[in-house]
Amino acid sequence: MALALAVSRSATATAEVIRFQMTGTVQVYDPTFVLPPDVVTGAPFTAFLTYDTSVPDSLPDNPRRGRYELSGSGTEFGLALTVGGLTLRNDPTSTFLIEILDNASLAPGISPPIDSFMFHGGHFIGGPPAQLKTIQVFWDNLQMDSWASDSLPVSLDPGRFRRAEVLAGGGAEQPPLGRPYDIVAFVREVTVVPEPATIAYSATVAIVLAAFAYRKRCRRRTHR
Repeated sequence: MALALAVSRSATATAEVIRFQMTGTVQVYDPTFVLPPDVVTGAPFTAFLTYDTSVPDSLPDNPRRGRYELSGSGTEFGLALTVGGLTLRNDPTSTFLIEILDNASLAPGISPPIDSFMFHGGHFIGGPPAQLKTIQVFWDNLQMDSWASDSLPVSLDPGRFRRAEVLAGGGAEQPPLGRPYDIVAFVREVTVVPEPATIAYSATVAIVLAAFAYRKRCRRRTHR
């Protein structure tokens, strides 16, 4: 019984972190050929987005717009995009922001209400030199049927959005500051990836169940 209680507490402690794996293909703008040769339009990509769902909404009085700021959260969290031999990720020492619009407007009075999922990662690490490096996620749906609230999502379905993209760009600066390039990653599929702690928890549960089954078999042999 004590072991079972310990397993239960571990599951509760790790349930707040979620990690999405996104896959699809990219469109590349690289007029000066600064990107690796395998980073071309049509190439497959993999992106990982990890965040803590317990982060509070900084707009608690607005039920249609959620704003979640994660500051200096470390390498475990944020966004990483890999295409061929190139990997770009947000700076883990800097703040990144996730915004959720649930039937709300980005610019009230100017743009129409939408459902939207946005990740603003700011400056990214990796890639050719550039003065301005930005990485972000932008999904939108004009039908406004993607969300039931402005909470951080624990599941993502690109099929419920008009546009589901991961965007990374190197700005339009000139040497020696860097050359322009842009990568648009079209998300076709999303899966939830178990965190290491979740895998460990599942393994522990399996061990506990196996131990109970073994003890049950031993009792049966004893009573024969």
